[in-house]
Amino acid sequence: ISRTISMAPLQFLFFFLSVITSNEGSSSKPFVSLDPNWATVFTKESVTLTCNVDPPEPRDQIYYWYRDNQIVPLYLGAKSVKIDHAKQEHGGSYQCQTAESDKSEPVRLQVTHSWLTLKVPPFVFEGDELYVSCAGYPGYSARDAVLYKDNEVIGSSPSDADFLVGTTNMTTSGLYRCTRQVKDGVVYYSYSSEEHISVKELFSKPVAKVTESHSKQGKVLTITCDTKLSPRKATTELQFAFYRNGRNVQGFSLSNQHGVPSAQLEHSGNYTCEVQTPTGSVRKRSNMAHIQIQERSYAPIGIGVTLALLILVIIVALLVYEFRNRVVSSFLNRHNCSIRSGIPVFLKIISDRWDLCFKKNTEHYDDIPLLWDTWKSVNNESVEYPRNRQDMNSKHMEV
Repeated sequence: ISRTISMAPLQFLFFFLSVITSNEGSSSKPFVSLDPNWATVFTKESVTLTCNVDPPEPRDQIYYWYRDNQIVPLYLGAKSVKIDHAKQEHGGSYQCQTAESDKSEPVRLQVTHSWLTLKVPPFVFEGDELYVSCAGYPGYSARDAVLYKDNEVIGSSPSDADFLVGTTNMTTSGLYRCTRQVKDGVVYYSYSSEEHISVKELFSKPVAKVTESHSKQGKVLTITCDTKLSPRKATTELQFAFYRNGRNVQGFSLSNQHGVPSAQLEHSGNYTCEVQTPTGSVRKRSNMAHIQIQERSYAPIGIGVTLALLILVIIVALLVYEFRNRVVSSFLNRHNCSIRSGIPVFLKIISDRWDLCFKKNTEHYDDIPLLWDTWKSVNNESVEYPRNRQDMNSKHMEV
């Protein structure tokens, strides 16, 4: 091991206690990567293990390493650990963590002394370019490699050990086997090695979610496309598109939301979303979310409002009526005319009262139109107004 750390007994005790208590309540989860990215290495080969944390930890962060669930004090503090000249005892299930994180998912590292091994990545995800290697033991000549998947030949090479399987999807999973001749001395011997490859999801099947499945007309409508990336692929860029009744309403973009500022009846329908990688190598469609936009309803005027309006009309009518009555009364009082009928005041063209009032006040002829119009409107009668003082003197008014 290229990194060695010596610890006094008290330091180790402190370290052990910190591991037990450090990650209480933690939520982030690192992952272990291998370089080269093979799950199997030969003895005498080298491999580097790295503890990856997102977001990156401070430089002074201490990393803890486990092999087969046992703490490895020799690796304490190192973000990356390089194993030089691997031995079979270095094989096992590796995990790491920080003071602020949970334990990572275990990564299985196998160290072999076989003549031939099929090297595959420890993890294979949808959309990956999958390479495998039908490798002979270092220092020995090998030839005629043949690669099988589920007992069917998918590749062969007279000299090269590496094969490109292609861009992966879930159907790439299966049992892979390779055969090759390895030279020992002057003779080539045939060997075989196999590994099972299980392709993991790059991201989960998306789920289309709406703020309200029954939204009111005119309200804001938001459809969200939810999915979850694998922690090992947290930096992968995803693009989102949205559809209504199978027709695209928003093309692929980095936004996982589709918004309608003011929903209308035509926005009703079955919505789905689609998620893809930038190259389109992995694409998944969501479930269907039905949205029904309800027509805007106007609440009927209540009985209370109707009564209030009716009362208001009555009050206005009474005020107008009272105003007209006060005008008449004021006029009569100013000219010493008696009011016999009270309220309302009725005016009629008669003869017995004229001498007592208006005949004596012909100088107020100019005030008569206001009184006359008021009387006409109150009584809904059509009476010709005196055209001159002579006509007026021929008429009498009783109040």
